[in-house]
Amino acid sequence: MTKIAVSDRRWARLPVELSVRELDAKLLLAGVLADSGWGVLIGQEAQVRSARLPGPSVHYDKSIAPGMTKALTTALGDGSIFTANCEEGLVYLDAPTYVRRKISADNLAACSTFFCWGEHQADDLVATFGLDHARLILSGNPRVDLLRPEMRSFYEPSAKSIRERHGQFILFNTKFGRFNPFIGREKFYEMAKGSWGLIRTEEEDAKFRNSVRHQEETFEHTIRLIDTVAASRPDIAVIVRPHPSENWSTYLHRFGSSRGISVATAGSAVEWIAAASAMVHSDCTTGVEAFVLDRPSICYEPLNEADYDIELPRMLSLRCGTDDAVLGAIDAALAGRTLLDPAAAVAMAQTAQHHMANIFGQPAVNVIAERFEPFDLARVSLHREVAQQCFVNAVEVGDALVVDHHIDPSQQNYRAQKFPLRHADEIASTLGRLGRATGQFTALHVAELTENLFCVYRP
Repeated sequence: MTKIAVSDRRWARLPVELSVRELDAKLLLAGVLADSGWGVLIGQEAQVRSARLPGPSVHYDKSIAPGMTKALTTALGDGSIFTANCEEGLVYLDAPTYVRRKISADNLAACSTFFCWGEHQADDLVATFGLDHARLILSGNPRVDLLRPEMRSFYEPSAKSIRERHGQFILFNTKFGRFNPFIGREKFYEMAKGSWGLIRTEEEDAKFRNSVRHQEETFEHTIRLIDTVAASRPDIAVIVRPHPSENWSTYLHRFGSSRGISVATAGSAVEWIAAASAMVHSDCTTGVEAFVLDRPSICYEPLNEADYDIELPRMLSLRCGTDDAVLGAIDAALAGRTLLDPAAAVAMAQTAQHHMANIFGQPAVNVIAERFEPFDLARVSLHREVAQQCFVNAVEVGDALVVDHHIDPSQQNYRAQKFPLRHADEIASTLGRLGRATGQFTALHVAELTENLFCVYRP
Protein backbone atom coordinates (compact mmCIF):
# COMPACT_ATOMS: atom_id res chain seq x y z
CA MET A 1 0.00 0.00 0.00
CA THR A 2 1.06 3.60 -0.63
CA LYS A 3 -0.42 6.93 0.37
CA ILE A 4 -1.64 9.82 -1.75
CA ALA A 5 -2.22 13.40 -0.67
CA VAL A 6 -4.31 15.31 -3.18
CA SER A 7 -4.37 19.03 -2.46
CA ASP A 8 -7.50 21.16 -2.14
CA ARG A 9 -9.66 21.15 -5.28
CA ARG A 10 -13.19 20.62 -6.56
CA TRP A 11 -14.26 17.02 -7.19
CA ALA A 12 -16.26 15.28 -9.91
CA ARG A 13 -17.70 11.77 -9.96
CA LEU A 14 -17.99 9.82 -13.23
CA PRO A 15 -19.83 6.51 -12.66
CA VAL A 16 -19.52 3.85 -15.40
CA GLU A 17 -22.07 1.08 -15.92
CA LEU A 18 -20.71 -0.82 -18.97
CA SER A 19 -16.96 -0.43 -19.22
CA VAL A 20 -16.72 -1.50 -22.88
CA ARG A 21 -19.34 1.12 -23.75
CA GLU A 22 -18.45 4.05 -21.53
CA LEU A 23 -15.09 3.82 -19.80
CA ASP A 24 -12.80 5.20 -22.53
CA ALA A 25 -15.13 8.16 -23.12
CA LYS A 26 -15.49 8.89 -19.41
CA LEU A 27 -11.69 8.72 -19.07
CA LEU A 28 -11.42 11.33 -21.82
CA LEU A 29 -13.70 13.59 -19.76
CA ALA A 30 -11.75 12.72 -16.60
CA GLY A 31 -8.52 13.77 -18.31
CA VAL A 32 -9.95 17.11 -19.44
CA LEU A 33 -11.32 17.84 -15.97
CA ALA A 34 -8.18 16.74 -14.11
CA ASP A 35 -6.01 18.74 -16.50
CA SER A 36 -7.93 21.88 -15.48
CA GLY A 37 -7.52 21.22 -11.77
CA TRP A 38 -10.40 18.96 -10.78
CA GLY A 39 -10.05 15.77 -8.81
CA VAL A 40 -12.01 12.97 -10.47
CA LEU A 41 -13.41 9.72 -9.11
CA ILE A 42 -14.11 7.25 -11.90
CA GLY A 43 -14.91 3.55 -12.05
CA GLN A 44 -17.68 1.02 -11.52
CA GLU A 45 -20.91 2.94 -10.93
CA ALA A 46 -21.75 1.72 -7.42
CA GLN A 47 -18.18 2.26 -6.24
CA VAL A 48 -18.08 5.83 -7.54
CA ARG A 49 -21.46 6.81 -6.10
CA SER A 50 -20.73 5.38 -2.65
CA ALA A 51 -17.11 6.61 -2.35
CA ARG A 52 -16.57 8.95 0.59
CA LEU A 53 -15.20 12.44 0.00
CA PRO A 54 -14.65 15.13 2.64
CA GLY A 55 -16.93 17.54 0.79
CA PRO A 56 -19.59 17.82 -1.95
CA SER A 57 -18.90 17.00 -5.58
CA VAL A 58 -20.49 17.24 -9.01
CA HIS A 59 -21.93 14.00 -10.41
CA TYR A 60 -22.02 13.30 -14.14
CA ASP A 61 -24.24 10.24 -14.09
CA LYS A 62 -25.39 7.94 -16.86
CA SER A 63 -29.16 8.13 -16.38
CA ILE A 64 -32.15 9.88 -14.84
CA ALA A 65 -34.40 6.83 -15.09
CA PRO A 66 -36.84 6.13 -12.23
CA GLY A 67 -34.31 3.72 -10.72
CA MET A 68 -31.81 6.59 -10.30
CA THR A 69 -33.90 8.51 -7.75
CA LYS A 70 -31.96 7.18 -4.76
CA ALA A 71 -28.58 8.12 -6.24
CA LEU A 72 -29.83 11.60 -7.13
CA THR A 73 -31.40 12.18 -3.72
CA THR A 74 -28.25 11.01 -1.94
CA ALA A 75 -26.10 13.35 -4.02
CA LEU A 76 -28.32 16.36 -3.41
CA GLY A 77 -28.55 15.48 0.28
CA ASP A 78 -24.83 16.00 0.87
CA GLY A 79 -24.78 19.31 -1.00
CA SER A 80 -23.48 17.85 -4.25
CA ILE A 81 -24.56 18.89 -7.74
CA PHE A 82 -26.22 16.23 -9.88
CA THR A 83 -25.84 16.37 -13.67
CA ALA A 84 -26.51 13.55 -16.10
CA ASN A 85 -26.84 12.33 -19.62
CA CYS A 86 -28.65 9.19 -20.78
CA GLU A 87 -26.33 6.57 -22.22
CA GLU A 88 -29.33 4.98 -23.96
CA GLY A 89 -30.71 8.24 -25.32
CA LEU A 90 -29.30 7.89 -28.83
CA VAL A 91 -30.96 4.72 -30.12
CA TYR A 92 -34.50 3.87 -29.03
CA LEU A 93 -37.69 2.43 -30.49
CA ASP A 94 -39.95 5.49 -30.07
CA ALA A 95 -40.27 8.54 -27.83
CA PRO A 96 -43.12 7.31 -25.55
CA THR A 97 -41.38 4.01 -24.79
CA TYR A 98 -38.02 5.69 -24.27
CA VAL A 99 -39.34 8.39 -21.95
CA ARG A 100 -41.37 5.95 -19.85
CA ARG A 101 -38.43 3.60 -19.37
CA LYS A 102 -35.48 5.98 -19.15
CA ILE A 103 -36.66 9.44 -18.06
CA SER A 104 -38.19 10.28 -14.71
CA ALA A 105 -39.92 13.68 -14.80
CA ASP A 106 -39.04 14.27 -11.14
CA ASN A 107 -35.40 13.35 -11.67
CA LEU A 108 -35.19 15.55 -14.73
CA ALA A 109 -36.62 18.46 -12.74
CA ALA A 110 -34.14 17.88 -9.89
CA CYS A 111 -31.15 17.49 -12.20
CA SER A 112 -28.99 20.62 -12.31
CA THR A 113 -27.97 20.06 -15.93
CA PHE A 114 -29.04 17.40 -18.44
CA PHE A 115 -26.72 16.82 -21.39
CA CYS A 116 -28.41 15.60 -24.59
CA TRP A 117 -26.97 13.55 -27.41
CA GLY A 118 -28.45 15.94 -29.95
CA GLU A 119 -31.54 17.70 -31.27
CA HIS A 120 -33.55 14.52 -31.78
CA GLN A 121 -33.41 13.48 -28.12
CA ALA A 122 -33.92 17.06 -26.94
CA ASP A 123 -36.96 17.53 -29.19
CA ASP A 124 -38.55 14.36 -27.78
CA LEU A 125 -38.01 15.56 -24.19
CA VAL A 126 -39.35 19.04 -24.95
CA ALA A 127 -42.44 17.59 -26.65
CA THR A 128 -43.09 15.14 -23.80
CA PHE A 129 -42.53 17.39 -20.79
CA GLY A 130 -43.15 20.86 -22.23
CA LEU A 131 -39.65 21.94 -21.27
CA ASP A 132 -37.83 25.09 -22.21
CA HIS A 133 -35.17 23.98 -24.68
CA ALA A 134 -32.66 26.08 -22.75
CA ARG A 135 -32.80 23.60 -19.85
CA LEU A 136 -31.20 20.97 -22.05
CA ILE A 137 -27.56 21.18 -23.14
CA LEU A 138 -26.90 19.90 -26.66
CA SER A 139 -23.41 18.68 -25.83
CA GLY A 140 -23.37 15.35 -27.57
CA ASN A 141 -21.81 12.38 -25.79
CA PRO A 142 -18.09 11.83 -25.12
CA ARG A 143 -18.45 8.43 -26.81
CA VAL A 144 -18.90 10.28 -30.11
CA ASP A 145 -15.79 12.39 -29.42
CA LEU A 146 -13.74 9.20 -29.70
CA LEU A 147 -15.15 8.50 -33.17
CA ARG A 148 -14.09 11.85 -34.66
CA PRO A 149 -11.22 11.81 -37.18
CA GLU A 150 -8.79 13.58 -34.85
CA MET A 151 -9.27 10.88 -32.18
CA ARG A 152 -9.06 7.74 -34.28
CA SER A 153 -5.38 7.25 -33.51
CA PHE A 154 -6.51 6.36 -29.97
CA TYR A 155 -7.97 3.04 -31.11
CA GLU A 156 -5.27 2.23 -33.67
CA PRO A 157 -2.93 0.24 -31.34
CA SER A 158 -5.73 -2.09 -30.21
CA ALA A 159 -7.22 -2.30 -33.75
CA LYS A 160 -3.78 -3.19 -35.10
CA SER A 161 -3.39 -5.87 -32.43
CA ILE A 162 -6.79 -7.32 -33.38
CA ARG A 163 -5.89 -7.38 -37.09
CA GLU A 164 -2.58 -9.09 -36.33
CA ARG A 165 -4.41 -11.80 -34.38
CA HIS A 166 -7.33 -12.37 -36.75
CA GLY A 167 -6.27 -11.04 -40.15
CA GLN A 168 -9.07 -9.76 -42.38
CA PHE A 169 -12.45 -10.43 -40.78
CA ILE A 170 -16.18 -9.73 -40.82
CA LEU A 171 -17.63 -8.56 -37.51
CA PHE A 172 -21.11 -9.52 -36.26
CA ASN A 173 -22.29 -7.34 -33.37
CA THR A 174 -25.32 -8.92 -31.70
CA LYS A 175 -28.07 -7.32 -29.66
CA PHE A 176 -30.56 -9.88 -28.39
CA GLY A 177 -30.81 -8.87 -24.75
CA ARG A 178 -34.47 -9.85 -24.35
CA PHE A 179 -34.21 -13.28 -25.96
CA ASN A 180 -30.70 -14.06 -24.67
CA PRO A 181 -30.31 -12.03 -21.46
CA PHE A 182 -27.47 -12.69 -19.06
CA ILE A 183 -29.90 -13.07 -16.16
CA GLY A 184 -32.12 -15.57 -18.04
CA ARG A 185 -35.45 -15.04 -19.76
CA GLU A 186 -37.61 -15.83 -16.72
CA LYS A 187 -35.73 -13.39 -14.49
CA PHE A 188 -35.72 -10.78 -17.25
CA TYR A 189 -39.50 -11.09 -17.61
CA GLU A 190 -39.94 -10.86 -13.84
CA MET A 191 -37.85 -7.66 -13.74
CA ALA A 192 -39.69 -6.24 -16.75
CA LYS A 193 -43.00 -6.68 -14.90
CA GLY A 194 -41.51 -5.38 -11.67
CA SER A 195 -38.91 -2.72 -10.97
CA TRP A 196 -38.11 -1.92 -14.61
CA GLY A 197 -41.71 -0.95 -15.35
CA LEU A 198 -41.71 -2.29 -18.91
CA ILE A 199 -44.92 -4.25 -18.45
CA ARG A 200 -47.85 -2.61 -16.68
CA THR A 201 -50.84 -3.67 -18.79
CA GLU A 202 -51.97 -6.71 -20.76
CA GLU A 203 -51.29 -4.79 -23.96
CA GLU A 204 -47.70 -4.09 -22.85
CA ASP A 205 -47.29 -7.73 -21.83
CA ALA A 206 -48.32 -8.87 -25.30
CA LYS A 207 -46.03 -6.30 -26.94
CA PHE A 208 -43.12 -7.43 -24.77
CA ARG A 209 -43.67 -11.12 -25.60
CA ASN A 210 -43.84 -10.26 -29.28
CA SER A 211 -40.58 -8.34 -29.04
CA VAL A 212 -38.91 -11.39 -27.49
CA ARG A 213 -40.32 -13.55 -30.28
CA HIS A 214 -39.04 -11.02 -32.85
CA GLN A 215 -35.55 -11.16 -31.29
CA GLU A 216 -35.62 -14.96 -31.20
CA GLU A 217 -36.45 -15.22 -34.90
CA THR A 218 -33.85 -12.58 -35.82
CA PHE A 219 -31.30 -14.41 -33.63
CA GLU A 220 -31.96 -17.70 -35.44
CA HIS A 221 -31.61 -16.02 -38.84
CA THR A 222 -28.39 -14.35 -37.69
CA ILE A 223 -26.86 -17.63 -36.45
CA ARG A 224 -27.57 -19.23 -39.83
CA LEU A 225 -26.14 -16.18 -41.63
CA ILE A 226 -22.93 -16.38 -39.59
CA ASP A 227 -22.54 -20.04 -40.58
CA THR A 228 -23.24 -19.13 -44.22
CA VAL A 229 -20.67 -16.32 -44.30
CA ALA A 230 -18.01 -18.53 -42.69
CA ALA A 231 -18.69 -21.37 -45.14
CA SER A 232 -18.81 -19.19 -48.25
CA ARG A 233 -15.78 -17.03 -47.35
CA PRO A 234 -13.35 -19.56 -45.80
CA ASP A 235 -10.38 -17.23 -46.34
CA ILE A 236 -11.95 -14.52 -44.15
CA ALA A 237 -12.42 -14.85 -40.39
CA VAL A 238 -15.80 -14.22 -38.79
CA ILE A 239 -15.89 -12.60 -35.35
CA VAL A 240 -19.05 -12.60 -33.23
CA ARG A 241 -19.15 -9.91 -30.53
CA PRO A 242 -22.12 -10.33 -28.16
CA HIS A 243 -23.77 -7.36 -26.51
CA PRO A 244 -22.66 -6.85 -22.88
CA SER A 245 -26.21 -7.50 -21.63
CA GLU A 246 -26.39 -10.92 -23.30
CA ASN A 247 -25.46 -14.38 -22.09
CA TRP A 248 -22.10 -14.82 -23.80
CA SER A 249 -22.02 -18.57 -23.18
CA THR A 250 -24.80 -18.98 -25.78
CA TYR A 251 -22.33 -17.95 -28.49
CA LEU A 252 -19.28 -19.58 -26.92
CA HIS A 253 -21.07 -22.94 -26.84
CA ARG A 254 -22.59 -22.54 -30.31
CA PHE A 255 -19.42 -21.48 -32.10
CA GLY A 256 -16.71 -22.85 -29.81
CA SER A 257 -15.68 -25.57 -32.26
CA SER A 258 -16.69 -23.81 -35.49
CA ARG A 259 -13.91 -23.37 -37.99
CA GLY A 260 -13.31 -19.77 -38.96
CA ILE A 261 -15.68 -18.32 -36.33
CA SER A 262 -14.52 -16.75 -33.07
CA VAL A 263 -16.41 -15.09 -30.23
CA ALA A 264 -14.93 -11.85 -28.87
CA THR A 265 -15.91 -10.78 -25.35
CA ALA A 266 -13.06 -8.38 -24.62
CA GLY A 267 -12.53 -4.77 -25.64
CA SER A 268 -14.60 -1.87 -26.87
CA ALA A 269 -16.92 -2.31 -29.83
CA VAL A 270 -15.19 0.64 -31.46
CA GLU A 271 -11.77 -1.02 -31.67
CA TRP A 272 -13.36 -4.12 -33.24
CA ILE A 273 -15.31 -1.99 -35.73
CA ALA A 274 -12.14 -0.05 -36.60
CA ALA A 275 -10.29 -3.32 -37.26
CA ALA A 276 -13.04 -5.09 -39.25
CA SER A 277 -13.41 -5.17 -43.02
CA ALA A 278 -17.17 -4.84 -42.55
CA MET A 279 -19.65 -5.01 -39.69
CA VAL A 280 -23.09 -6.66 -39.62
CA HIS A 281 -25.72 -5.80 -37.00
CA SER A 282 -29.47 -5.79 -36.41
CA ASP A 283 -30.65 -2.45 -34.99
CA CYS A 284 -27.57 -1.93 -32.82
CA THR A 285 -25.85 1.29 -31.74
CA THR A 286 -22.68 -0.14 -33.28
CA GLY A 287 -24.25 0.61 -36.66
CA VAL A 288 -24.24 4.30 -35.73
CA GLU A 289 -20.66 4.08 -34.43
CA ALA A 290 -19.51 2.41 -37.65
CA PHE A 291 -21.07 5.20 -39.73
CA VAL A 292 -19.29 7.93 -37.76
CA LEU A 293 -16.03 5.94 -38.04
CA ASP A 294 -16.50 5.70 -41.85
CA ARG A 295 -16.51 1.90 -41.63
CA PRO A 296 -18.78 -0.36 -43.76
CA SER A 297 -21.97 -1.08 -41.79
CA ILE A 298 -24.62 -3.58 -42.86
CA CYS A 299 -28.00 -3.78 -41.12
CA TYR A 300 -29.45 -7.29 -41.44
CA GLU A 301 -33.27 -7.23 -41.57
CA PRO A 302 -34.54 -10.78 -42.12
CA LEU A 303 -38.02 -9.98 -40.78
CA ASN A 304 -40.45 -7.39 -42.09
CA GLU A 305 -41.94 -6.13 -38.84
CA ALA A 306 -41.85 -2.36 -38.60
CA ASP A 307 -43.21 -2.35 -35.04
CA TYR A 308 -39.81 -3.48 -33.78
CA ASP A 309 -37.55 -1.50 -36.10
CA ILE A 310 -35.15 0.84 -34.33
CA GLU A 311 -34.64 3.44 -37.01
CA LEU A 312 -31.34 5.24 -36.45
CA PRO A 313 -28.95 2.26 -36.87
CA ARG A 314 -30.89 1.30 -40.00
CA MET A 315 -30.86 4.83 -41.38
CA LEU A 316 -27.04 4.97 -41.08
CA SER A 317 -26.32 1.52 -42.55
CA LEU A 318 -26.79 -0.39 -45.79
CA ARG A 319 -30.04 -2.29 -45.23
CA CYS A 320 -30.14 -5.93 -46.36
CA GLY A 321 -33.19 -8.17 -46.02
CA THR A 322 -31.70 -11.42 -47.32
CA ASP A 323 -28.57 -13.48 -46.80
CA ASP A 324 -27.61 -13.03 -50.44
CA ALA A 325 -27.81 -9.26 -50.09
CA VAL A 326 -25.51 -9.39 -47.04
CA LEU A 327 -23.02 -11.61 -48.89
CA GLY A 328 -23.01 -9.17 -51.81
CA ALA A 329 -22.39 -6.24 -49.48
CA ILE A 330 -19.56 -8.12 -47.76
CA ASP A 331 -17.96 -8.83 -51.13
CA ALA A 332 -18.19 -5.14 -52.03
CA ALA A 333 -16.59 -4.13 -48.74
CA LEU A 334 -13.79 -6.67 -49.12
CA ALA A 335 -13.13 -5.32 -52.62
CA GLY A 336 -12.85 -1.79 -51.23
CA ARG A 337 -16.03 -0.53 -52.87
CA THR A 338 -18.28 1.93 -51.04
CA LEU A 339 -21.61 0.51 -49.89
CA LEU A 340 -23.49 3.80 -50.21
CA ASP A 341 -24.25 6.04 -53.16
CA PRO A 342 -23.27 9.72 -52.67
CA ALA A 343 -26.83 11.01 -52.25
CA ALA A 344 -27.57 8.43 -49.56
CA ALA A 345 -24.34 9.30 -47.76
CA VAL A 346 -25.25 13.01 -47.67
CA ALA A 347 -28.71 12.26 -46.26
CA MET A 348 -27.19 9.96 -43.66
CA ALA A 349 -24.72 12.65 -42.57
CA GLN A 350 -27.59 15.10 -42.04
CA THR A 351 -29.47 12.50 -39.99
CA ALA A 352 -26.39 11.79 -37.91
CA GLN A 353 -25.87 15.49 -37.13
CA HIS A 354 -29.49 15.79 -35.99
CA HIS A 355 -28.98 12.96 -33.51
CA MET A 356 -25.38 13.69 -32.40
CA ALA A 357 -24.46 17.28 -31.64
CA ASN A 358 -20.71 16.69 -31.45
CA ILE A 359 -19.95 14.95 -34.75
CA PHE A 360 -18.57 18.33 -35.79
CA GLY A 361 -17.76 21.45 -33.82
CA GLN A 362 -16.86 21.45 -30.16
CA PRO A 363 -16.21 18.05 -28.55
CA ALA A 364 -18.69 16.99 -25.88
CA VAL A 365 -16.01 16.78 -23.18
CA ASN A 366 -15.19 20.47 -23.67
CA VAL A 367 -18.86 21.49 -23.49
CA ILE A 368 -19.34 19.48 -20.29
CA ALA A 369 -16.16 20.85 -18.70
CA GLU A 370 -17.25 24.40 -19.52
CA ARG A 371 -20.65 23.81 -17.88
CA PHE A 372 -18.89 22.49 -14.77
CA GLU A 373 -16.61 25.51 -14.43
CA PRO A 374 -19.11 27.90 -12.75
CA PHE A 375 -20.16 25.31 -10.14
CA ASP A 376 -19.40 26.72 -6.70
CA LEU A 377 -18.08 23.72 -4.75
CA ALA A 378 -15.87 23.70 -1.69
CA ARG A 379 -12.27 22.80 -2.45
CA VAL A 380 -11.22 19.83 -0.32
CA SER A 381 -8.16 17.58 -0.11
CA LEU A 382 -8.02 13.80 -0.21
CA HIS A 383 -5.60 11.73 1.86
CA ARG A 384 -5.87 7.98 1.32
CA GLU A 385 -3.98 4.75 1.32
CA VAL A 386 -4.19 3.29 -2.16
CA ALA A 387 -3.45 -0.07 -3.74
CA GLN A 388 -1.47 1.36 -6.65
CA GLN A 389 -0.49 4.72 -8.12
CA CYS A 390 0.65 5.34 -11.70
CA PHE A 391 1.92 8.36 -13.60
CA VAL A 392 0.24 8.89 -16.93
CA ASN A 393 3.31 10.53 -18.44
CA ALA A 394 5.35 7.39 -17.63
CA VAL A 395 3.49 5.42 -20.30
CA GLU A 396 5.75 5.37 -23.34
CA VAL A 397 4.48 6.17 -26.82
CA GLY A 398 3.18 3.00 -28.43
CA ASP A 399 2.94 1.17 -25.11
CA ALA A 400 -0.74 0.26 -25.01
CA LEU A 401 -1.92 -2.29 -22.49
CA VAL A 402 -4.30 -4.65 -24.31
CA VAL A 403 -5.87 -6.63 -21.48
CA ASP A 404 -8.11 -9.62 -22.17
CA HIS A 405 -11.13 -9.32 -19.89
CA HIS A 406 -12.64 -12.60 -21.09
CA ILE A 407 -14.77 -14.23 -18.40
CA ASP A 408 -15.11 -18.01 -18.23
CA PRO A 409 -18.84 -18.80 -18.72
CA SER A 410 -18.80 -21.04 -15.63
CA GLN A 411 -17.54 -18.11 -13.56
CA GLN A 412 -19.73 -15.39 -15.00
CA ASN A 413 -21.00 -12.65 -12.78
CA TYR A 414 -23.13 -9.96 -14.35
CA ARG A 415 -21.46 -7.12 -12.48
CA ALA A 416 -18.06 -8.46 -13.53
CA GLN A 417 -19.28 -8.82 -17.11
CA LYS A 418 -20.39 -5.19 -17.15
CA PHE A 419 -17.22 -3.92 -15.46
CA PRO A 420 -14.37 -6.46 -15.28
CA LEU A 421 -11.61 -5.95 -12.73
CA ARG A 422 -9.18 -3.24 -13.80
CA HIS A 423 -6.05 -1.75 -12.28
CA ALA A 424 -4.37 1.63 -12.20
CA ASP A 425 -1.71 0.76 -14.79
CA GLU A 426 -4.39 -0.04 -17.36
CA ILE A 427 -6.28 3.18 -16.59
CA ALA A 428 -3.02 5.15 -16.86
CA SER A 429 -2.20 3.48 -20.19
CA THR A 430 -5.60 4.45 -21.58
CA LEU A 431 -5.23 8.03 -20.36
CA GLY A 432 -1.77 8.16 -21.88
CA ARG A 433 -3.11 7.19 -25.31
CA LEU A 434 -5.98 9.66 -24.94
CA GLY A 435 -3.50 12.36 -24.01
CA ARG A 436 -1.36 11.68 -27.05
CA ALA A 437 -4.42 11.75 -29.33
CA THR A 438 -5.55 15.09 -27.91
CA GLY A 439 -2.17 16.61 -27.04
CA GLN A 440 -3.41 17.12 -23.47
CA PHE A 441 -3.12 15.81 -19.88
CA THR A 442 0.21 14.01 -20.07
CA ALA A 443 1.21 14.72 -16.45
CA LEU A 444 -1.71 13.23 -14.55
CA HIS A 445 -1.70 10.67 -11.76
CA VAL A 446 -4.00 7.67 -11.39
CA ALA A 447 -4.54 6.13 -7.95
CA GLU A 448 -6.43 2.89 -7.35
CA LEU A 449 -8.50 3.64 -4.24
CA THR A 450 -10.19 0.25 -4.05
CA GLU A 451 -11.46 -2.37 -6.46
CA ASN A 452 -12.58 -0.66 -9.70
CA LEU A 453 -12.47 2.82 -8.15
CA PHE A 454 -9.83 5.28 -9.35
CA CYS A 455 -8.79 8.85 -8.62
CA VAL A 456 -7.43 10.92 -11.54
CA TYR A 457 -5.72 14.19 -10.65
CA ARG A 458 -2.93 16.58 -11.49
CA PRO A 459 -0.48 16.99 -8.57
